[in-house]
Amino acid sequence: MTRTSDCGIRCPSLDYRGSCSRSFSPRDSHSRVLYTHTTQLGENLAQLPEIHRRFVVAQNVFVGAVIVVFGLVTLLLAPLLVEDTTLARVICASIALWWGGRLVVLPWLGAHRYLHTRLLRIGFALLLCECVLFPFGFGYLALRGSG
Repeated sequence: MTRTSDCGIRCPSLDYRGSCSRSFSPRDSHSRVLYTHTTQLGENLAQLPEIHRRFVVAQNVFVGAVIVVFGLVTLLLAPLLVEDTTLARVICASIALWWGGRLVVLPWLGAHRYLHTRLLRIGFALLLCECVLFPFGFGYLALRGSG
């Protein structure tokens, strides 16, 4: 049964407060966006004003593209990244800053409160571990002294 949440977005599983129990809701001063784990993501996005819908799509595409590009750079250019060059240091520093920034943003979003299965909680914990380890590894490569 699909009900309407407290923010006016349809969700199949509402908790006692009227919030979607299978989603998280990052808030800004203008809107509340739900990322559901259901097939109604398209419906929920369609209910947002066009500008907010475009922001959600653009942000998700950008985050995914950056992760793919940094992954490819890491895999394909690994020998170059360990060299003691300015370009290698800049690339490593950029990757370290990206993952360090995600380490700050992900807990702030509060998604962990809406992960109701053990598998989702384990996945989120692994993501946070990745966000801790990558800044240290790439930060070391960026800041190490000349050898």
